[in-house]
Amino acid sequence: MVNFLLKNEHHQEDSNEFKAPRRNWFLRIHEAFNRGFEKLRNIYAARLDWALNHARLVIGVMVTVVMLSLVLVTQFLGEDPRQDDSGPALPSAAARIALD
Repeated sequence: MVNFLLKNEHHQEDSNEFKAPRRNWFLRIHEAFNRGFEKLRNIYAARLDWALNHARLVIGVMVTVVMLSLVLVTQFLGEDPRQDDSGPALPSAAARIALD
């Protein structure tokens, strides 16, 4: 496997003839992945730097989002999702046992 992946690493020392080594498919995929990864890393580093320089704003937005999500969730706490206004309520497990 190593011979396949690194077959273009060994070059002949011929001063009369210089040819650029052919790049195999694995090397092309590897280089493309590295370019994309470095681009993503640079974007992440820039966003992280901005967030660290604006810490109060980031914390304020985070607290606001948490508070809004708690307000939205507490509206649904205590409700029985099996009951709605369109028909009779489903019998509970205790009521079904008592009917049997």
